[in-house]
Amino acid sequence: MNDMITVVICYAAGTERVLRTCLSSLGRHDAGAEFGVKVYTDQHGLQEAAICCAAHRQRLQILPELVGCPDGIAGSKKHGFLLDEVMRREKGLVLTLDSDCFPVAGGWLSNVWDFHKAGIVLPGILWPWEPPDPRMDKDSIEWRVRHIQNWTNTWVACQLVDVEFVKDHKLSYITGDDTGFSLIEKANELGLCMKGFMPTRCASPTWASGFDPEMNRHMCVIYDDRMIHLGGGSSRVGKKEFEHNHLFEEPIEMTLRKASADWLMNSNKAHHYRFDNETEVAAFKMRMMNSGIMRHLQNHESIF
Repeated sequence: MNDMITVVICYAAGTERVLRTCLSSLGRHDAGAEFGVKVYTDQHGLQEAAICCAAHRQRLQILPELVGCPDGIAGSKKHGFLLDEVMRREKGLVLTLDSDCFPVAGGWLSNVWDFHKAGIVLPGILWPWEPPDPRMDKDSIEWRVRHIQNWTNTWVACQLVDVEFVKDHKLSYITGDDTGFSLIEKANELGLCMKGFMPTRCASPTWASGFDPEMNRHMCVIYDDRMIHLGGGSSRVGKKEFEHNHLFEEPIEMTLRKASADWLMNSNKAHHYRFDNETEVAAFKMRMMNSGIMRHLQNHESIF
């Protein structure tokens, strides 16, 4: 493979342990493809990002990138602002990567590259829910959420993007209901095919709580036994969006302490997804989302 892929991580100040774990995992697992890393952040996160980058330069081709970001922008809007700047500065292929999304096995990048070579647009990790019933009311909130967040679409946490696709269609990560939704909407509008990694397992809850981990598609989810998304680390809704997030505090802490989630690949503490009750999984998602929004709005003026 001759094409260099730029892996771009957007960093939020105060999450050094997560970034350190991500960079350590990128350096430890053979990607199967040539890549460099850039960490985009604002003035609040630059010093922390620079220290983390310096600590991993022996194993990674890595640079911090400063973006002047207005103080009034926060949460997913700041994420979108940073990614819009990425698309202005970079060329060719960019793999957008949340700092809490990183490899647990080799070949994690070559497989995404193979999808790209096959003509797949925006390959990466797939949303971990089934598509909605096409008969669903198109004006409903559930349709608005689920027609995007389903496993026919990939998402920005780990998504390979041709910069020219964004520029040609004048797309922005900051528009739409959440970060990067405009790219998904455009790909669907054009009838383009998205493929990628399906969820395969997740961490089991910390203690016996009666909670079925099959319902969990948010926290400590591993995709195709190659990439993990820890979840709950960066948005304003963040850690309190879903009331069961506290059940996964122990596996998250272990992952950050080890600077690796590889232990979940050889652990009896992992739940392997059965995909035998997806209607209830989707219903659970909507219930938790609705209750999370209500709790969030008690202390904030906007959802995101």
